[in-house]
Amino acid sequence: MEQSYDTVEASVDEDTKLGRIQLDRPDKLNAISPQLDEDVQSALEWFREKNSEADGVDVSAVVLEGNGDAFCSGADLMSFADADRPFTPRPAVWRAVREFELPVVAKIHGYCLGGGFELALACDLRVAHEDATFGFPEIDLGLLPGAGGVHYVTRVAGESAAKELAYTADKVSAERAADLGVVSHVYGDEEFEDEAEAYVEDIASKAPLGLQGLKESVNMSLDVDLDTALDHDKRVFMQLLETEDFNQGMMHFGQDTTPEFEGK
Repeated sequence: MEQSYDTVEASVDEDTKLGRIQLDRPDKLNAISPQLDEDVQSALEWFREKNSEADGVDVSAVVLEGNGDAFCSGADLMSFADADRPFTPRPAVWRAVREFELPVVAKIHGYCLGGGFELALACDLRVAHEDATFGFPEIDLGLLPGAGGVHYVTRVAGESAAKELAYTADKVSAERAADLGVVSHVYGDEEFEDEAEAYVEDIASKAPLGLQGLKESVNMSLDVDLDTALDHDKRVFMQLLETEDFNQGMMHFGQDTTPEFEGK
């Protein structure tokens, strides 16, 4: 199943239930424009609609990647220009990805800079080709990362790492990003496609309702006190005990067989 937008290609693999969003502005290194911002959100809404219409779910997880030589080189500054300011940031794509109810994995190659780095950080997980390059160049424009970049890095890698990346505007390698904990896995050229796809397909194979509950739980754990978080997890746990997916998992637990979760 495929859906085309002006700057994005979206698809769903019916066998793996893996949704895919490919940023498709290769001539601009997939820089974020108002249209791309809108198209990514439209693709996410398409996945949401497919699940609402399905008997169970059609999409369990989503991979976000770039077409051409880059994941995303940042915001296309001039595309946001208006008569009053040279750059007026309006996109909501970062929040839309972070708040999307399904796991989203960024599959990164080439440049992943500025707003593009923030887009990857808004995803739940990040896997990278060994040639990927990460960085926040905003300070060299007299700016700071405006979509939460330093906050994301502080949460996953610590205050010092966030300050180093933002203060220096240095570009860092995929290996360095992995050392910081910003990237989960780095793959060489020959293994990137196969290994990255196997990684995201494995996530998509898990119980969809459980994945959604986990994402909500982890996200809220950053913002609420422990007692509130524990009460939430207990409530969702009890709800999941009533699902067909739980029964499916119990049937295969401890056996050399694989459950087929349907999200119901």
